[in-house]
Amino acid sequence: MKTNSQIRALTSESINGSWGKSAWIFFLVSLISGLCSAVGGDMENPLMSILCVLAMIFIYMPISFGFTMTMLWLARDGKRPEVGGIGSALNGKYYLKCIGLFLLIGIFTLLWSLLLIIPGIIKGISYSMAPYILAENPEIGCLEAINRSQKMMRGYKWQYFFMYLGYLGWCILSIFTLFIGALWIGPYYMVAYSHFYLEVKKEYEAANQPQPQPQQA
Repeated sequence: MKTNSQIRALTSESINGSWGKSAWIFFLVSLISGLCSAVGGDMENPLMSILCVLAMIFIYMPISFGFTMTMLWLARDGKRPEVGGIGSALNGKYYLKCIGLFLLIGIFTLLWSLLLIIPGIIKGISYSMAPYILAENPEIGCLEAINRSQKMMRGYKWQYFFMYLGYLGWCILSIFTLFIGALWIGPYYMVAYSHFYLEVKKEYEAANQPQPQPQQA
């Protein structure tokens, strides 16, 4: 398993030449998130609140998943990001599954957080590879993606946690750029998480390869 420093080096190599397009795509995803949230601007109106929730579930979640897929293909295949990539999940192949996956992750994380904050954080990290697993395996179910993510993340939670701390640190520093810097920070770390997934996946598959059976004399 590569270190976080090595993963960041891979990330810089992957995103080199795609900074502008990646920042523009991340801006569009953030704008869609803001517009979906703005639907519920009048939180005292129950109807508007319901519309806000529905917009986040049925519009933003698939768009967010599409962005995850776009950054994964950049990390895995070197495929340059395109704006149309964020709409990749707006079809029957991924649409309902990605919504179900995000909802299940949210519910499970919330339930663990009701016990204590720390178990909720740990479980959230355990589930973090599920979107990437589903992106590469659209034929599997949401629960299978979550279960596989938990298995893959055994022994790697701390490493992921420290990578996430780095992301939070840069997000806080972006305040001094009026959050303009976040347009580059967001895509960079999405590619970094994709590389993290690819490394964890490689380790998991190597550890679970069937052992050759000894030949009988």
